[in-house]
Amino acid sequence: GDLLRRLIAAPTQRFTEEKAAMWARQLLLGLRTVHSLGYIHRDIKPDNLLLTDQSVLKIADFGWCCLVEEMPSCLAGTFQYMAPEVLRNVPQTPQADVWSAGVTLYQMLLGRA
Repeated sequence: GDLLRRLIAAPTQRFTEEKAAMWARQLLLGLRTVHSLGYIHRDIKPDNLLLTDQSVLKIADFGWCCLVEEMPSCLAGTFQYMAPEVLRNVPQTPQADVWSAGVTLYQMLLGRA
């Protein structure tokens, strides 16, 4: 699948608010699944989101992923997408992934990554 970043940055490939809303829903449902299994992704960003040929969004690159119960406080992820608490080395929670998803969705709506 295509990296979402490439699609966001392509000047000739704009997408509708409906498509952005569909991908936002898919991203948040994917994160809900990850979090319900007890994990934190810790690096949600456009480069780690893939699109299938059917425009289904998939979360990729679980290299920084860890168990919520480990209460990770080490700096992990990509600076531009990190939640404020991550930058302060506060133990991370699933909410940090939601922050990163919000930054990603904001870029999606702006049409630039």
